[in-house]
Amino acid sequence: MWVKFHSSPSGVQTWLRGFKARFDVLELRTSPGAKEICFPGNINNNNLELTGSSGTLQSPTEKDRSVNYYPGDSSCDWLITVPDGKIVKLFFDQSFELEPSYGSTCTADYVEVLDGKNNGESKGRYCGFTTPDDIHSSGRYMWVRFRSDSMNSYYNGFKATFVAVDKPSSDMLAIAVVSSGTVFIVLVCCIVCIVRYKRKKQLSSAAGTTMQMPMLTTTTPASYPTQPGAIQYPPPPPPQGPYQPVINPYPPPQVGYAPVPTNPPVPPPEYPYPMQPPPPYPGEEAVPQYPPPGQPYAWQQSAPVKASAPPQSP
Repeated sequence: MWVKFHSSPSGVQTWLRGFKARFDVLELRTSPGAKEICFPGNINNNNLELTGSSGTLQSPTEKDRSVNYYPGDSSCDWLITVPDGKIVKLFFDQSFELEPSYGSTCTADYVEVLDGKNNGESKGRYCGFTTPDDIHSSGRYMWVRFRSDSMNSYYNGFKATFVAVDKPSSDMLAIAVVSSGTVFIVLVCCIVCIVRYKRKKQLSSAAGTTMQMPMLTTTTPASYPTQPGAIQYPPPPPPQGPYQPVINPYPPPQVGYAPVPTNPPVPPPEYPYPMQPPPPYPGEEAVPQYPPPGQPYAWQQSAPVKASAPPQSP
């Protein structure tokens, strides 16, 4: 395309601003019988084929609109075929944008991926603004189906790329499973060993704490710092160990058994002192302390009482 601009001769001043244009790269539209690109008017839109090790596919665009919105009432089907011994890997661009379906599972506008050559198992139906994850086929064939309702849309549609990748072999899968199992078993064994070691260490610590005798230390006054003028107090008594009852090494005698003393009891010695009253104090030797037998004590001896005259009457 050539673009040519021409203005009036020099010396003539103009007050117009000129122009500014933009160009876009569009997909080349082939004949109405093309079998790779989906676009309005193509008679093979539901029987498109993509073959090879890689390729691209995208939703159609309206030819009369300046933006890349896909038209309403669109229907496109692609059959992707890769070389024998390979599988199809399909991934979508981040500009994924289809009309969302609110309250239902993509019933208005959607793109659906199916496994196999004859509309096999569905790998998923997608719409909205979330880019789907990468999709793999089980063999060398994959179907991609695009549908839109009759309403005009204001969404850019989708663009996807497919590549042929190696099919995972059963040997590699078995090796992966065996490796994963081995790693899991080793991990479990390590955990069990660690738990047993910790439990054994705890039991050993508990046994050492039970059997260990407390060590008593004596602190002398010399170990305390002395200061001039400070009062020195004796150190506190050392802590006493836990009370341990004394076990009697001799068992108690049986019922009905009387022990025989080895040494017979010895009677106490006689009282060495005479059983007599003590001697009198000095100066009191002449005063007998006790009267002779049959006589009263001195305080009981008194003068005879004289008879008094009878009282006189007045």
